[in-house]
Amino acid sequence: MIRPYAGDAGKIITLGLIITRDVETSTPNVGVYRLQLQSKTTMTVHWLSVRGGARHLRKSAEAGKKLEIAIALE
Repeated sequence: MIRPYAGDAGKIITLGLIITRDVETSTPNVGVYRLQLQSKTTMTVHWLSVRGGARHLRKSAEAGKKLEIAIALE
C-alpha cells in the first residue's frame, strides 16, 4: 500500500480487482478501482460513476440491499 500524496487521507491500492454482482440479474462485473484504507477493517472504493461496479452499487441501494464485493490482489 502506498500514500502517493502527503495530503491523502490514507494509504491506497491502485490496482485492486473489484468483483461485484448485479442484485437483480446476478450478472458479475470485474473492474479495476482505486481502494483507500480507512481503518483496520474498512476500505473505500473510488467508483467511476459510468462503470459496472457503480451501477451495481446504485441498484443495490435502490433495492435497499448492501452490495457484496470481493477484492482480488496479487
